[in-house]
Amino acid sequence: MAEAEVAAAQKMLEAAEMEMAAARQGQRDAGMDEERKDSVKAGIAAAAAGLVFSLPLLLSNQSGGAGGSVSAALGLAASVVSCFLFGVTYRYIVRYDITNTQLRGGAVGAFGLVRAGSAADVLQATSSVGPFDLDTVIGPAALYAGESMLLFTFAAAVVEKAFDLGLVKRFGPAPDPGNSSS
Repeated sequence: MAEAEVAAAQKMLEAAEMEMAAARQGQRDAGMDEERKDSVKAGIAAAAAGLVFSLPLLLSNQSGGAGGSVSAALGLAASVVSCFLFGVTYRYIVRYDITNTQLRGGAVGAFGLVRAGSAADVLQATSSVGPFDLDTVIGPAALYAGESMLLFTFAAAVVEKAFDLGLVKRFGPAPDPGNSSS
């Protein structure tokens, strides 16, 4: 009889351990869902910033013809999508390290340089004058590089404001205020 009670208690203990493991997994899954939601919110905030930043540039550079409007729409879409990806990535990069301005600037610079570099490559490949022509390659590429840096700086500022307002949570656990090494 005692052996049966021990066996039943072991079965109940195993069942309780399985329930506890399932509950812990559910908590981890819920935490991951919240992290994903905040990443999407950061992306949306940055994409909205990209739209607000790029739309006036698009309207001021609007050239006539259907080809110009399709090209402009594609350029606007590329800006919005790249800002969305920037916002998601920026949230993971900066976390709670709010005093590290080099980290923030590095994220902006990396995205800006990649965007500008791809445009410079296209300008160079399509130039009929030569790869280092000032009017058709170097000047427009430099202008586009500056625009790219400003675009991602604006997107970063909007994501930071969303952090400050509590609309988007920073990635990871908050640092322990009692721990002086954080």
